[in-house]
Amino acid sequence: MTYLLMLLKLYEPEANYSTLPNTGKELVKIDGFDWPLNDQQSSPKLPPASSLGNGKYLHFGLENALSGESPGIVHRDADLFQFVNVYVDEPYLLPKAIVKRIEAFDKDFTATLALKRLWKVNQEKVLEFYLPHYEVDVFIDETKPFRAKDSASVTPILGRIHSIRPNSQSDEGTRELHETSPFIIGFYCGKGKPSDIDGFLNPTIDEFIRLSPDTDESSLANKRHFTASLRCVIADSPMRSYLKQSKGHSGYWACDRCIQKGEICGDGSRVIVMRNVNAPLRNDADFLSYHVNDFSNDDHLDPNHISVLLYASIIQW
Repeated sequence: MTYLLMLLKLYEPEANYSTLPNTGKELVKIDGFDWPLNDQQSSPKLPPASSLGNGKYLHFGLENALSGESPGIVHRDADLFQFVNVYVDEPYLLPKAIVKRIEAFDKDFTATLALKRLWKVNQEKVLEFYLPHYEVDVFIDETKPFRAKDSASVTPILGRIHSIRPNSQSDEGTRELHETSPFIIGFYCGKGKPSDIDGFLNPTIDEFIRLSPDTDESSLANKRHFTASLRCVIADSPMRSYLKQSKGHSGYWACDRCIQKGEICGDGSRVIVMRNVNAPLRNDADFLSYHVNDFSNDDHLDPNHISVLLYASIIQW
């Protein structure tokens, strides 16, 4: 449907309602781009769900999503619209997998390109030193699809491409994508949030580490067609506390940006206020160790599990 709406806005055709398909299934089969053409071109298979606490976790994959091969993408070519302008101006910014999928839309162009490569005619110089780098925003929040009290909730990990640049070493040539499609990295389904936060976050953290430009291990680095880094994590206050494994907004030591104990405001109220506007600021090291500090001995949890991914900017999100 997203694909159809994009085409309608782009071409603005005159309406001929008698030619419209009768069902959604017929609609996605119109040009064959959103539907497998044959048995060999099939949709990616769903990965197996793994048990996690009292629920199940399904990991689609960050690298799969950035390559456009995630099983979470229903209409597999609809996500390519966010890359069209980049492809027209600077195709070398895009991974080879994305470029091949864009070029596959025009069968005549693909055939001409194949002949040129076969006869080595007018081949453009290949810039081997370009390894595109993605900056990714991650969204995490819990939602309840059903209103019943005892119904299961879903906690998805969503991603969005913020920008692409030729390589991770320089900001020169960075292209910000202002109209991007969110994609599913993974999601948990169960009663409440996942009790095992390491099991929930580790698959995503491991992928960011593997795709990090700072990863020197040759067995990992040689297989990459691009690198990626986390720009920010977007979440509401309760989810941020859960991800950081720190005190919630109603705790005495709730502030993770300064070091002070809050006070209850008013009689019978549970509103916590921080009165000292000149309290010392908390740095990364303080945040990572405050669960054992003398000034904060009221059963803080251990936030170190996520420090691997957010080591340089924990206080910033």
